[in-house]
Amino acid sequence: MVIWENGLFGQSRLQYIDASLSLNQPVGFFGRKVPNLRAGGQLGFLSQLSPGSPVLIGGELSYFSLGRRRARLLEWIDFREVEVDYSTTSSMLGMAAKCRFYPGVHAHNVDVFLEAFAGAKWLFTHTTATLTEQTDVSDGFFEQGSLSPSYGAAAGLHLMISETFFVQSRLQYLPGLSTRYYIPAEGSQAVTSSLDLFRLTSSTTDVLRFDLGIFIKLENQNHDGSN
Repeated sequence: MVIWENGLFGQSRLQYIDASLSLNQPVGFFGRKVPNLRAGGQLGFLSQLSPGSPVLIGGELSYFSLGRRRARLLEWIDFREVEVDYSTTSSMLGMAAKCRFYPGVHAHNVDVFLEAFAGAKWLFTHTTATLTEQTDVSDGFFEQGSLSPSYGAAAGLHLMISETFFVQSRLQYLPGLSTRYYIPAEGSQAVTSSLDLFRLTSSTTDVLRFDLGIFIKLENQNHDGSN
């Protein structure tokens, strides 16, 4: 039985949330800059296009880190020398609208789905500074932020556990246009902050991503066929 037929009440549209842990492999020019596999996460929402339809529309957020560096430096503050701990993280936050289609390919409790995406990746770098002797005294600021318009496609599988709960796996390819971002720089030395341990670069932002997580049908508030 395909999943959009499970638990339908009258003509109600169904809504779902999905959440996954992800493995992200930058590819192409992006892979040359960021060669290692990156762990991240994803959270999304989907709603049927119309009652009983195998087409769902919605959106999602995804995240993974491009690298983190720390440094402890001596600085003059209020006419005395103090130690300051710096921490800089370069990150990618994905924001996308998505459309999911169930072609009716299924066996036992497993269903196949296809997805298309359109949105953007926000590549940003953030630094925090904390006094070593007073950890409750800290400051944070953004160093860099830029958008990479993005799109993509995916294929995935659902394993039905119950009428409202599914285990989901998905493979995505998410190209992105060129933008600027910070990556860790080998052999560099921190002089003014931990940002000195990064270098600013630019490239396209193509990512191959594998997700493994859950897909949950939200409870209907009414069963009389009204939306």
